[in-house]
Amino acid sequence: MEPTKNPLHVMTTATVLIVLQLAILFAILFGSCAHFPSPVPGGATCAEVCDRAGAMGCDWAQPTGQGASCQVVCQNASDARVPWKLDCLAKVATCGEADSCN
Repeated sequence: MEPTKNPLHVMTTATVLIVLQLAILFAILFGSCAHFPSPVPGGATCAEVCDRAGAMGCDWAQPTGQGASCQVVCQNASDARVPWKLDCLAKVATCGEADSCN
């Protein structure tokens, strides 16, 4: 007589594997988002916006070819009466969203 396979054992093993795979997936997805800084509250400054954008790796937050920092460029724009929309830039979740602030 051949031993019968316990369907609960097979289902339990499959369930455990699925749970482990989901746990790994969640760890990768949500663990990797921790490096994105929180949005800056209203009344954002050039320094706050540039620091946050730099932490996200945005190209526009990097120094210019002449070596001017993001903060200097932002302040120069403000002094020239063409200020950046800092509150908008402070809330973007990705570098690409910054274009919507123009």
